[in-house]
Amino acid sequence: MTDFNQIKIKLKLSIGFPVANHEEETFLSEHISEEEWNKLGFFEKDEFIQNEILREWAYDYIEMSAYIKDETND
Repeated sequence: MTDFNQIKIKLKLSIGFPVANHEEETFLSEHISEEEWNKLGFFEKDEFIQNEILREWAYDYIEMSAYIKDETND
């Protein structure tokens, strides 16, 4: 069985430009304890990786915003 503290997650961010690709690796144990990880089911584990680890990591590199343009200030 694999040592929990050695499990790595590979993260990749690409926004459509070759120079904008970014990859990193992180240890799973930096984000969740082995006990909590083992409580998760298969689909919950995938959801945790996608929603907790990947999204948090990607938001460090992407600035997004949306607002209503106030035409009175133009």
